[in-house]
Amino acid sequence: MNRMSKYLVVGLAAMFLLALFFAPLIAHVPAVATAPVLIIVGVFMMEPVTRIDFGDYGEGVPAFLTIAIMPLAFSISEGIVAGVLAYTLLAVVRGRASQVGVTLWLLSGVFVLRYFL
Repeated sequence: MNRMSKYLVVGLAAMFLLALFFAPLIAHVPAVATAPVLIIVGVFMMEPVTRIDFGDYGEGVPAFLTIAIMPLAFSISEGIVAGVLAYTLLAVVRGRASQVGVTLWLLSGVFVLRYFL
């Protein structure tokens, strides 16, 4: 571990220690007060959607499923799972399985096991 990494670890530990003292104070902020900020964050997150090529089904369908499943399932992780599995499945069906990276294959396998076990 180099010197810079040590400083980062110590700084991160200090921030977590500081967060322990502010957590009870932040817990008193009602959800109603955070809702407008979450809406603004959602708007900012929609901007990259304009760059998705929905004409390419191998890219558009997984992106759509990811975006659509998140609010329907009330879970960001379920949307990501749907997108990853759809992307991998469509790549196999289209004969482009070699373009799917090793990490995505591993994630897809873990997600499939999660649903069957």
